[in-house]
Amino acid sequence: MNGTTSGTGPALVTGASGGIGSAAVRSLAATGRDVAIHANRNAETAEALAAEVAALGRQAVVVTADLADREQARALVPRAVEALGDLDVLVNNAGIDVRRPTYLLEYEEELWDRMLAIHLTAAYLTGRAVIPHFLARGGGSIVNVASIAGVVAWPGNCGYNAAKAGLINLTRTIATEFADKMIRANCVCPGIIDTPLSREYITAADDPVEAEHEAHGAQPIGRMGRPEEIGEVIAFLASPSASFMTGTTVDVDGGFLAL
Repeated sequence: MNGTTSGTGPALVTGASGGIGSAAVRSLAATGRDVAIHANRNAETAEALAAEVAALGRQAVVVTADLADREQARALVPRAVEALGDLDVLVNNAGIDVRRPTYLLEYEEELWDRMLAIHLTAAYLTGRAVIPHFLARGGGSIVNVASIAGVVAWPGNCGYNAAKAGLINLTRTIATEFADKMIRANCVCPGIIDTPLSREYITAADDPVEAEHEAHGAQPIGRMGRPEEIGEVIAFLASPSASFMTGTTVDVDGGFLAL
């Protein structure tokens, strides 16, 4: 990259008030980046996270938006650039999930639409918004948070599966189209991670104790992952240390996909 980007420029993290998102913010700030923290309904949590970033000596701003709304999704990147003065990294992490298995014939169109809107369409819109800025500054990095559900079908959540599979291929497309412009795009596929969303799913099960046991046991490593284990991978992919990585899908799944 040319002199307009140091490799530790500001980052925007969507869905940053959740488990993986907040871990990504902490990891990026620890590497010296200022961070725009996106949230939708959990603005208070995002403000507390911004205070943590400030305590590390980095600038943090909170930007709220409903990413299911296309206009709000389109506006998110310009708002982050205006607040921080630049943007070197975009992390598309915002996500939702069902609380119980919802099989195809039960899967309402509204749920399907919202799954694709937040997991896939929002990433497409923020990517389209950030790439002209990256081109002008001489490069940048996009890290999209997909899932092992985008690689193998997870019964009971067809919309989530389809959206995450689409996100993986969107990432590859961006990578191949802009590699010669010093814009990298990579994807992280977490396994079952101990986040508030995962806990909601476990708590809603008929037998929460058994559901938690199954969540730990689904990975050969014998436990759910920790959010910070995903956050560190995101920060690495965003960093100059990963400068020869683009179009890559990194599985962080405790061995799940090796089965």
